[in-house]
Amino acid sequence: MLSTNTLIRLKDGYYTMQDILPDLTDAQIAVSTIPDAVLYFLSAASFHGLITAIPTTVHVAVPNKGVMPTKPKFPPVDITRLIPRIHGLGKIVEPTEPLPIACYDRERTICDLARRWEEIGKDLLIEAIRTYLQGSRNLQQLYAYAQDLRVREVIHPYLEAMA
Repeated sequence: MLSTNTLIRLKDGYYTMQDILPDLTDAQIAVSTIPDAVLYFLSAASFHGLITAIPTTVHVAVPNKGVMPTKPKFPPVDITRLIPRIHGLGKIVEPTEPLPIACYDRERTICDLARRWEEIGKDLLIEAIRTYLQGSRNLQQLYAYAQDLRVREVIHPYLEAMA
């Protein structure tokens, strides 16, 4: 099946049918080929429509089990290892077609952007918070995540000014 291009190898042990491949997004390929991967950081923010920037790589988070998982050949993937308690915080499964995708919810994504604001700049963080506040929001959950992820002091001034 590989020689007739009916099956396409994504990475060792992971294959897809040729007719399904055009329907798969880069995020679906990355999350489905990396064990326990969750869409994270800029990729999750883009998935939820919180930012207008398009990430150049797919950002995923995996639990820190000591061994770095292998990446697929395509798309480019940035893997972040998190302790299991933090890895499971805010994880949801979105029913996208043709594959469901594990990602962090909107509140957790805002906190992840705040954790790494020095990499992305304050303008992108502000854009994400402004967009979050315009849509459905759960500020109680956001502050709970911010407390657990130790970014409450970073996001509180922006939330207070924009709300």
